Amino acid sequence: MSDERREVMSLGFAHDSAAEVRLDAALQRLRALDSSVRPSSIVAVGDTLPIGADASFLRGHGTRDGEEGQVCATVCGVVKRINRLLSVQPLKTWYVAQTGDVVVGRVTELAPKRWKLDVGSAHEAQLMLSAINLPGGAQRRRTAVDELNMRNIYVEGDLVTAEVQSVFHDGSVVLHTRSDKYGKLSGGLLVRVPPYLVRRLKQHFHMLSPSGPLIVFGCNGWLWVGQPPPSAPSTPSSGTTTTTTTTTTKPATSGSTPGSTPGQEGSGKGVSETIVGVEERERICRVAAAIKALERGGLAVDPPALARVVEWSVGMGVSVAEMGDEDFIATVVEKEVEKRESDAAEGS
Repeated sequence: MSDERREVMSLGFAHDSAAEVRLDAALQRLRALDSSVRPSSIVAVGDTLPIGADASFLRGHGTRDGEEGQVCATVCGVVKRINRLLSVQPLKTWYVAQTGDVVVGRVTELAPKRWKLDVGSAHEAQLMLSAINLPGGAQRRRTAVDELNMRNIYVEGDLVTAEVQSVFHDGSVVLHTRSDKYGKLSGGLLVRVPPYLVRRLKQHFHMLSPSGPLIVFGCNGWLWVGQPPPSAPSTPSSGTTTTTTTTTTKPATSGSTPGSTPGQEGSGKGVSETIVGVEERERICRVAAAIKALERGGLAVDPPALARVVEWSVGMGVSVAEMGDEDFIATVVEKEVEKRESDAAEGS
């Protein structure tokens, strides 16, 4: 190996090490701001839970009896105590659906009068044929012909945004798309983060700027970033007025459903798809990289935080490819800590 090669590699290792030190220091400052997180509340498998001298407790999920009456953790996570119930909440879990949640899922199978979707939960979600809007907005009972044409609406692999209609006792989820804002998603990018990083919002469809891209914040940790169709509902995070974006579409084939657009029912096989331009693709990739930066920093993914990361990356002249570097991740966490410290100082 040449001397120049060794020098470049040593500089790279030094740079990565410095970024890791900065990131660790910023994360420690971030934890110090949250009084609910204590080092003793985070346990690994086999650790003894800090219960103190009080032994009047009930053993919950993620715990087991240890030696000498102690309680040990069976998963890595955070210790939770509600009255006498002691449990450990895992750091990584399946998505637990709640009625009214907006989710993004992928169609995995077509069954009689229903589609099965993967939404990141322990059970596949079901979207009934009677729980969608028929192409053209027809209001009538579903017939055998509609069941035969199900593949013209959604096929395996399609991304769909829907709302949780009901959750059964076994954890199975039933979805519905009885709104124009729900339906098939195309012309964008899917980003997955842990569900606990996505907060439940009043509005889960947002645009960081009037020109897009459209971001769907799925409560299951699946976020879709893409070019909005002309009829897509959106809420600009900056408070500006939303304008309609003109999109170019491919001609529909003979099997397409008339009047259907991306993001609506009837946009399955053979339907026109949005052609996303180069500038729109760069904006989509920048927002997706900002989401992953927040995830790596352990920060909540919401519209204000996402808008700040995108603004910081543009202001610092950071390219989309460089937004995944540890140096930029450390900068994001440091700026977030500074903002929270400033807000805390103003509040006091």
